[in-house]
Amino acid sequence: MDFTLYLVRHGQYDNPENIYPFLLPVTLSRAGREHIGRVAHWFSRNTVPKTQIITSPVVRTVQTAEIIAASLHSMVTVDSRLIETQYSQLQGVTMPEHDPFGTFYEQAKMESYASMQQRMVAIWEEKKSMGRDCILISHGDPLTLLYYHITQKVLPSSIRNVEDSVQKGEVIVVHYINNTLHTVKRI
Repeated sequence: MDFTLYLVRHGQYDNPENIYPFLLPVTLSRAGREHIGRVAHWFSRNTVPKTQIITSPVVRTVQTAEIIAASLHSMVTVDSRLIETQYSQLQGVTMPEHDPFGTFYEQAKMESYASMQQRMVAIWEEKKSMGRDCILISHGDPLTLLYYHITQKVLPSSIRNVEDSVQKGEVIVVHYINNTLHTVKRI
């Protein structure tokens, strides 16, 4: 049985106040919508119509999912396991101009990498066991942790700004043949 699972990070969002948004309802920017429109066009050329789409409940991911769903005539399902990293202490706080993801960020009380990876792997394994194409739309940290799991890379002590972090609007294509990982491509 051949199938493909896709990881998609939401597009660029509006953040004029330069805050840490996390779970706040920030919306995709015009550039973000345009980029995701191009991603949706790619999906319409490279996947089957009505491919299952599952997204985080956060506004920017739901908007991303809806743009892709429109091109595939798919329904969007929300799953809270795909939610953004939870940093309640920083949510809504203005980012420092210098090094917003440095010491200040790293010292904040956050959901652990282990917890994030565990919830992402749970949904991944569930969808993989179904053996059907599926698009999972989430956020940078959770997707990066899942990518490290899929590719069996060792996690660094911090995933902020690592070379392999999943970028806004990026698609990772994970293809299985006979339930065995065949290829992982970044689009």
